[in-house]
This record gives sequence, C-alpha cells and structure tokens, in this order.
Amino acid sequence: GQTYILANAVTLRLRAMSDVEKTQLLDVPMTIRVDDDFRLFITDFGNHRIQIYKKDAIELSPDQIAPEMRNPILFTT
Repeated sequence: GQTYILANAVTLRLRAMSDVEKTQLLDVPMTIRVDDDFRLFITDFGNHRIQIYKKDAIELSPDQIAPEMRNPILFTT
C-alpha cells in the first residue's frame, strides 16, 4: 500500500501526470480553516461541499535517511 507508493518513483510520477477530473477541483472556494489536528477545511461553494485535507507525514528513522554525498552531482536525462 502506502510503502509501495512512497518507494516507487513510477507510481509517484503517474500520479503527478494524471488528469484531474472537474469534481476533484475546487470551484469558488470561500474560506479556509485549520483545526487542532492540523486538518485543512475548505468550503467549496461552487461544488456545495467542504473539502477536508490531512497531511500524511511519515517520520523516518535515522537508518532510513541517506547520508550526505561528499561530491554531489546533478544528473540529467
């Protein structure tokens, strides 16, 4: 599930390139609020709904973080 998506560059790239349907876009957003749990509430007036977003953050352990490169190189394809 989530680990596969986070570790798979192709999946992340396809998600970024996917076509967003009109119903997934905000239509006349009016107000934005954040609650104590850091959820973002947006009133979407044009679609007659309230969109709720929650950040999906994953804390990494020290062994999951790559060490800094001694000689960083920028690769282009």
